[in-house]
Amino acid sequence: MTYTDASPTAAELYSKIVDGIQQVNSNRYAGADLIVMHPRRLAFMQAGVDSSNRPLVVPSQNVPSNAMGVGPVAGYGVTGASIAGLPVVTDANITTSAGTGTDEDEIYIVRRADMLLFEDAGAPALVRMDQTAGLNLTVTMVAYQYATFIAGRYPASISKISGTGLVAPTF
Repeated sequence: MTYTDASPTAAELYSKIVDGIQQVNSNRYAGADLIVMHPRRLAFMQAGVDSSNRPLVVPSQNVPSNAMGVGPVAGYGVTGASIAGLPVVTDANITTSAGTGTDEDEIYIVRRADMLLFEDAGAPALVRMDQTAGLNLTVTMVAYQYATFIAGRYPASISKISGTGLVAPTF
């Protein structure tokens, strides 16, 4: 979905996140269970305040009546924060150069059970080749392991929020 806004706020972004959650619920017939965003976007949401200058995402596990999310202010990866009841994971690998102005990031709302990761069990496989450079008295060794990630199995399990409302935030 596209979030277009010339002067975005955390409160306006919250409705887009809830819309992304309902899109996964409505299209996959199963609940979303994770929000993935760039650390700057979580900081933007944690810096948001209501009309009485109370924070919208509070750095506590105590849930006041006006909070849209809770969690610690600092953190990377599994932050301990949650928004709209879903845990938030931050990842600086999410692009910050999307959009026409090349200054937008994206938010992903996903159902983790539909994202499959397959890995080799145990240590990497090892191949030793004694004769490839025998005249130089060297041995070539190759180590390898297989992994694959399948995210396209159920495309309806992913909702992406992008657009001008996700430009680089100012604090």
